[in-house]
Amino acid sequence: MPNRRILSENNNYIELNILIRLRNHFKRKYQCIGIDRYKFFRNLFNKLINDHLRVLRDKSWAKILSRLQIRDNSLWSTLKSFKKKRVPIPPFTLNDDSYLIINTLL
Repeated sequence: MPNRRILSENNNYIELNILIRLRNHFKRKYQCIGIDRYKFFRNLFNKLINDHLRVLRDKSWAKILSRLQIRDNSLWSTLKSFKKKRVPIPPFTLNDDSYLIINTLL
């Protein structure tokens, strides 16, 4: 018999997958036909998907926080990753050092 925790997590992802499919269905219907009712359902499913993702994200973050301990330095390594400054990513350039975006717009 499978573990109930794994089964419940899979059900959450299956639910999310169904919501995304329904949202995409109503999005395509609205794009083709243009009836406002389809737009309403698309927006409703977008809200449900975002709420569902927020709950899953919060559960995942709570699980990460519950595993942090001072003894094995996991707390400090996690804290370090938040305090560390991010390295800026340079823009894409071509061989002649001109920016890619400028050349695609011309």
